Amino acid sequence: MRILISGASSLPGYLVSKLLVEKGYEVVGLYFNNPVSMDRDGFTGLKIDIRDYTGLKRVFDGFRPSAVLHFAAYGDVDGCERDNGYAWSVNVDGTSNLLNLASKYSKYFLYLSTDYVFKGDRGWFKEDDIPNPVNYYGLTKMVGEVLTKSSTVRWCILRASSIYGLGPGRKNFAKFLIESLGSGRKVRAITDQYTTPTYAGFLAEAVYKALDKEVEGVYHIVSSIRLSRYEFALRLAEYLGLPRELIEPGSMDDFNWFAPRPRDSSLDSRESQKVFGESLFSFEGALQRLKKEYREYINS
Repeated sequence: MRILISGASSLPGYLVSKLLVEKGYEVVGLYFNNPVSMDRDGFTGLKIDIRDYTGLKRVFDGFRPSAVLHFAAYGDVDGCERDNGYAWSVNVDGTSNLLNLASKYSKYFLYLSTDYVFKGDRGWFKEDDIPNPVNYYGLTKMVGEVLTKSSTVRWCILRASSIYGLGPGRKNFAKFLIESLGSGRKVRAITDQYTTPTYAGFLAEAVYKALDKEVEGVYHIVSSIRLSRYEFALRLAEYLGLPRELIEPGSMDDFNWFAPRPRDSSLDSRESQKVFGESLFSFEGALQRLKKEYREYINS
C-alpha cells in the first residue's frame, strides 16, 4: 500500500513515516525546508512545496498513493499572525491542493489539526464542539478542517495538543525543557495556560490505527489529564530526574506574544478512547516512553 505523507520532517511526520515503513507500507515523505533523514527501504523523501499544485500533481501521477496523511503546516503562531497571506497559502491553499489531488487518486485522507481551533475560554472541548479560534493560526487550521470535511475522499481529522517528544522537527516544550534543565539553565513555565499534551509516539500509533482501519470522523489524540505548562514541566523533570528547582512559575502575561493564545484549550478524549484504546491517552504511559527516549538521547 502506497502512502503519501506531507510534513515528513516534522516530529509526527517522521515517526509516522518510520512506523509505516516498519509495517511494510511504501511511503513517500514530502518536506520543504528540512530533508528527512531516514535511510530505510520503502521510504522516499521528496522536497516539494505543497502550494505548488503542478509539482504535487506530478508526485501523485507517479506515485498514485492509496492514502494521504497531511502533517505539513506553518505552525509559528506569531508568524501566522504577522503574515496572514503566507499562513493562508500554506495551511489552507496547501491543504486544498492535497485534498483536490487525493480526491482523484486516493481513497483516504488524514488531516492533523490542533486544539488551537478552539477559543480556549473553558477547556475540555469535545470532538463535536464548534471551533472558534482566537488567532490566525487556529483560523487556518479550522478552515483546513472544513475543507477536509467537504472533500469527496474518505477522511479523518486528528486533533492534537502541545505535541512533545524527542526527535526531528521544531523544538517542542519537552525537548526544550530537557536540554535547558540538563544544561543547568532555568526555565520559566506558565501556570495559567492549560492543555492536554500529546505524546508524539502515541500520536504516530493512532495515525497507524486510523489508516489501517480507515477510521472516519474527528478525534482528539491527547493525554487524558489537563495540565499547565508549569505542572507538565514539574512532572517531566521529576520523572526524568532533572532539577525541578530550575523551573520557575510564570504567567501568560509575562510573555510578549504577538498573537493571542487560548487560556484553556484542553480536549476531551473520552469518545476517541473508545476507538483508539485507552493506552494511547495515558500520561503516565507517555512519560515511561519518553524516559526511554531520553536515555537513548543522552547516550547518542
